[in-house]
Amino acid sequence: MAVSVKVQGKQRGMLAAPEVEALEAARTVADRWGVASVRPCVASIYVDGASKGDGRQPYAHLLAMEMLSLGVPVDRIGELLRSWNMEVVSPPLADSEIRKVTRRLERPGLWPYGCKNPKLAVYCLGETCPHVTNNARWEGCRVSPNGLTESGWPQIMSGADVKVFLGLYRLARLKGSGPKASIRFTFAELERNSGVKRGHLREILEQLLRSGLIAEVHFSNEKGKTSTFRFPPVLPPTEPSLPGCAGCRPRGPGLPAQEQKEEG
Repeated sequence: MAVSVKVQGKQRGMLAAPEVEALEAARTVADRWGVASVRPCVASIYVDGASKGDGRQPYAHLLAMEMLSLGVPVDRIGELLRSWNMEVVSPPLADSEIRKVTRRLERPGLWPYGCKNPKLAVYCLGETCPHVTNNARWEGCRVSPNGLTESGWPQIMSGADVKVFLGLYRLARLKGSGPKASIRFTFAELERNSGVKRGHLREILEQLLRSGLIAEVHFSNEKGKTSTFRFPPVLPPTEPSLPGCAGCRPRGPGLPAQEQKEEG
């Protein structure tokens, strides 16, 4: 039976399942989606469903955005939403409504719902949620978008390099891993979270490794399989300006600064 998830009048965490059940649901949903992890609050919505009057389409959109951020292909998202719709949504949405949700996923710059969103807050486990624990691990971490900016790296990186670094950071946070952990990812996930085409990703990752912005990266030789990367404890200082460097113009991916200078 579907659980009503109407937000108005509900307090934070009111619909949260017991911790063990919620974490088990998260593991089950992650396996079904084919991803490393899913937030327990999102998994609860996928398991519980929605009823008429609860905003069935907004919940479908929330689930679709979460899958998209985790690198699930759009056609697979459609399949998973249809299963959710038929199994636990009462009454089910028309298939045209599901298609409308998946068509919206083609727009650029989409992000999953934040943990403070009212639709997720009522399922929140609070401090016992592994993603909340993970957020605490990142507090004060020098490896971050702000840290990258403060260090001056964006001034000497290409736009694609910056996007891939930010995509890696986003994946590390989404996957519930601390800043010292080795992060598993697929090129599809990184493409989705960085906005950089996967054909360029390996070269850019190798450039980030040479620059010290990631400490290690291991590539899978099989298409669709997971690769891994790890951030350094702190971001390295930017390379010193070279004589006649013309302000250290941004270099292309895969090309060290010294080589680019010599080209000019």
